[in-house]
Amino acid sequence: MRSNIFIAYFTISSLLLLSACGLGNESQEADTEATKSETIYPVEISTVVAGDNKDIISSVGTLRFRRETSLGFTTSGKVSNVRYNEGDRVRRGSLIAALDTTTVNADIGLARAELDRAKSEFDRIESLFKQGWVTKSQLERSQANYQAAQARIEQANFASDTAKLYAPSNGIIIRRNIDPGQIISVGSPALIFGQLDSGYIMRIPLTSSDAAKINVGIPVEVSISSIKEEIFSARVTEIDGRANEQTGAFFAIVELPADSRFKSGQIGTANFIIANDETKIAIPSGAISGMRASEAIIYIYDEESKTVKLRNIILGQLNDTQVEVLEGLSLGEQIIVRGHEKLTNGDSVKVVNRGEAKTTSAKTNPAKPSSTQTALKGEPAKK
Repeated sequence: MRSNIFIAYFTISSLLLLSACGLGNESQEADTEATKSETIYPVEISTVVAGDNKDIISSVGTLRFRRETSLGFTTSGKVSNVRYNEGDRVRRGSLIAALDTTTVNADIGLARAELDRAKSEFDRIESLFKQGWVTKSQLERSQANYQAAQARIEQANFASDTAKLYAPSNGIIIRRNIDPGQIISVGSPALIFGQLDSGYIMRIPLTSSDAAKINVGIPVEVSISSIKEEIFSARVTEIDGRANEQTGAFFAIVELPADSRFKSGQIGTANFIIANDETKIAIPSGAISGMRASEAIIYIYDEESKTVKLRNIILGQLNDTQVEVLEGLSLGEQIIVRGHEKLTNGDSVKVVNRGEAKTTSAKTNPAKPSSTQTALKGEPAKK
């Protein structure tokens, strides 16, 4: 009898204990769900506005002086000395190179002697003509010989003067083609001289379709690979009217200001800024939660419900700060630009400024899957 009473008592106690445990678990689950529903994330938002309606055409070109002059001698001869090397700066009027003038000086001596003889002969014939002893044709022949001797002396003096090369302006020796002792012929380029006073230009190859969009005078932003973190403002001054026969490219000439850091032959990138009438949408690149190829995921803020909605968009051109949106967004919509890392579709958020976002904390669920990752895998985002 006592044993039956004990068994009944134990059974009732066990049932009560199990019931209490079940209520405890249900209470914990309810608390967890309540915690989830109460989680509010601090975010920053931005209103979608029209982006910069300008297209950019980029191409790589070569820097050079606006005026690069080929210097040479007007007479042939042996090079006596060359005072500068490639890359040297030269002042206006400085002697750059000279020919050996031994032969030229000898020619000058012979020309002067011939001039003196021809002048004496002309004076004698002229005196005899006045006395009637010689004919007019003899006088004219003597006068022609005298004039020819004058021309030969002028030619010899010119050869002497042009046996030296002087800098036509302040500049730089771009290329040196001669050395002392070398025999150079008339018209051969001895040196290539870049005039500093003329400034610099950049020759930029373009495809036919890009060249058709570019006009003289449009602004260009130029960056030089050897000059870090600086953009130079320039403008288009010339565009080829005919494509290069070998490459099929059109060349645009961009004029740059003089700068001591520029060197002929430097490689740079030119961004041609072209106005466009189309309305474009651009958003901060930090608003992108995930990206694959030309598609990306962002969060849209619903001001009425204070929640966020996941949105797929199609991207256009992008840079370090902004990205163009081709499809999926409209002007006036509000997007999450900061604080979207822990969001999923439908989460409640609190809009704060940047300073508050750094200091505001919110409860998070570590086990909560990211809807961004889900969407990128091709699965439906949480609704």
